[in-house]
Amino acid sequence: MTERNSGDSVVAQRVWRQHPDTVGGLILAATTDHFRTNGRERVFHAGMELGMGLTATLSRSAVVSRASVAAVEALDADTSDTARWALNQFRSSSPWAIGQAVASLGRHHSTPWLSSIDVPTAVVVTTRDHVLPTSRQRELAARIPGATVHEAACGHAGCVLEHRAFVPAFLEAAHTTTARMKDRQPARP
Repeated sequence: MTERNSGDSVVAQRVWRQHPDTVGGLILAATTDHFRTNGRERVFHAGMELGMGLTATLSRSAVVSRASVAAVEALDADTSDTARWALNQFRSSSPWAIGQAVASLGRHHSTPWLSSIDVPTAVVVTTRDHVLPTSRQRELAARIPGATVHEAACGHAGCVLEHRAFVPAFLEAAHTTTARMKDRQPARP
């Protein structure tokens, strides 16, 4: 079973697409089947592609440091120990690598083949998400045959910043997917 969140859910979709025989089930969370659906997203992802070289140069810049704080705040971060840990993790990453990853996410488009996913799949929908609207998360689930939907009353970064709301929905998704995977296995003699 491949279990992922956010950008990792895009990776999980791609792993199933490229190696379907190695994936027994999927748990996708706070994700979509494509980006660049509106002007804001197009500008954001295109800017990340163009800015990768510049970002490498600015990696120690105070401007980049302030931008990383603003990015975490945009994800509805709070002042808890978990939020401070997440912010420190974000700051310790290379701005160039973050830019490259975000640019790659912007090129992702799985809509044409989602209906081919043939393994038990659960989608954790983050219902207070300001990054990926709930409607897009539900549309992704609707495109995958038999996908179950599990709601987490948290924002996009809920897996870290609002774990008390996210983890129960994720565990429910994992239990459901695991049970469905067991139902698909042939009975032992």
